[in-house]
Amino acid sequence: MFRTAPVAESAPDVIPRESPVPLSVLSLDLEQPPIGWATYLNLGVEIVEDDLGRPSIRRHDARRLIAEHRDNEVRKAEVRAAAEKRAIENDQAFRRGLGVGVPTSVIPADSTYAQAALASQLNELDYRPRRTSVLEEVFSNSKEITIHPLERDEVDW
Repeated sequence: MFRTAPVAESAPDVIPRESPVPLSVLSLDLEQPPIGWATYLNLGVEIVEDDLGRPSIRRHDARRLIAEHRDNEVRKAEVRAAAEKRAIENDQAFRRGLGVGVPTSVIPADSTYAQAALASQLNELDYRPRRTSVLEEVFSNSKEITIHPLERDEVDW
């Protein structure tokens, strides 16, 4: 009584071996440039349409863009590592230049500041090596004058 029409088998979708990569799919792996894909890719990459009519690029161009992105990320990581290393070296050099301070083994635990100053003889400690000023040299009655040249690394121009 109820007959259903036979289901016609549709032809299988044939995807070409080198199917283009839609720009929307490419945006999943690469961040879209602020100027847009069309303007960015205008430098030698042809934008074509895939079988659905979406703007796409050829597979080998997508492969090249992803490889360039990967190389740029490696380069950025190397620059960040070098900057981090320089920052650590600068910090260590700065810390080496700081004064030593008062050793805590000399100061009793429950002492006041005056007692700690007397115990550690603060007036005799030289916290950091310093240059003699011009006035100190003039008033020392010495016939010698020390010249301290400015090094390029110490001066911010």
